[in-house]
Amino acid sequence: MSAPAAAQPWSRLSPQEQRILSPLQHDWDRLEPQRREKWRGLAQRYPRMSPPEQERLQQQMRPWAELTPDQRRAAREQYRSFQNLPPEKREEFRRRWEEYQRLPPEARREYANRPPLRDGGGRMYYPGPPPRNPDGSPRVYYPAPSGPPPGR
Repeated sequence: MSAPAAAQPWSRLSPQEQRILSPLQHDWDRLEPQRREKWRGLAQRYPRMSPPEQERLQQQMRPWAELTPDQRRAAREQYRSFQNLPPEKREEFRRRWEEYQRLPPEARREYANRPPLRDGGGRMYYPGPPPRNPDGSPRVYYPAPSGPPPGR
């Protein structure tokens, strides 16, 4: 990168950078200088990435480019808070995410359309996917009976 990222409007990027960063084209000139520098660094490393890594980067870049600045800021904050979790909590989160990814598409849509719950502090959260039995079937919980036990 010869000139500082802040001095590089879209039109001054190399053809290779423009091809790699094409999902960001419409927002490029509004990106903060440090974000431009980060993306240009990725574009420089892109040719050395394996084809699956390149595909993954392109797949992640497209939805990212469609987020509003506020959504991007929230995503960065969420990522930072995830990184600050203890390793066992991060692993639990990954495990639950993988369970979610294994759900059939209709179950994921149903889950995504559920309203968020609120924790004791009023913060919204989404519960993990429903627990499964060892055979993969959904685990069913029955409510505890109310009132005194039978025979009393």
